[in-house]
Amino acid sequence: MGINFDSKNRRPSNTYEDMFHAFILGMDSFAYGLIKAAAMIEDGRLEKNIDERYASFESELGKKVRNGEATLEKLAQKASELKAPSIHVSVLISFVKRAPYKFIERFRKTVKKG
Repeated sequence: MGINFDSKNRRPSNTYEDMFHAFILGMDSFAYGLIKAAAMIEDGRLEKNIDERYASFESELGKKVRNGEATLEKLAQKASELKAPSIHVSVLISFVKRAPYKFIERFRKTVKKG
């Protein structure tokens, strides 16, 4: 296993100093990512997230799928028995209508401060 590290300048400059800084910044970013990944492993967050994500694999239906006992017909029947999510359409429409205005208000406040 290895890494593919490639650093590039963000602006069109090919001076040795800029290339040096781009390489250092790239390696610092990579090292910071490794530190954070190690922290996620050590404090159990990674394992917890994986367990939560794949919890349904341990359910009765999940075990049948893993063992090859579930057919598409059985899965379709199970899906038709489930209730649809209870998100009211008016809530969604309200969110979609208000989202651009909230962004514009935040932008205006930022401009006034600056």
